Amino acid sequence: MSDSRLIRKLAVIDKASIGMMNDSKFLSFSISVGYESGTCQSIGNIALDTYSKVNERRVGTAYGCDMIIQLLNTLNVCDISEAQGRIIYIWGEGDGFSFNPKGIQSLWIDGGKKLIFDEVLKQHKELLR
Repeated sequence: MSDSRLIRKLAVIDKASIGMMNDSKFLSFSISVGYESGTCQSIGNIALDTYSKVNERRVGTAYGCDMIIQLLNTLNVCDISEAQGRIIYIWGEGDGFSFNPKGIQSLWIDGGKKLIFDEVLKQHKELLR
């Protein structure tokens, strides 16, 4: 995905967590943000694990571990809960209620790091070839 197609929106993190998500029981991260316009959105909610038929349960993946590390580095925190209250950019496509988040970026004062979620997955798919 080309970054040139993405737009960024300023947002504040209301809540950030990593854990087993609701009824689906998969490991994921979730970042709830509030935008300048007054709207709110939950981003992430991407499976960081996979189901193993051999183990008959969900198991961790290198992709999931790398995504968590990159999230923490991008947000410049040691624990994802420390991100609450931070102002960040959300990169995505569309506008209004059809805005589809594709990544995050910290402000320059917090390091200015940018993380596009699909790029992490792409890197791991290339490693598996």
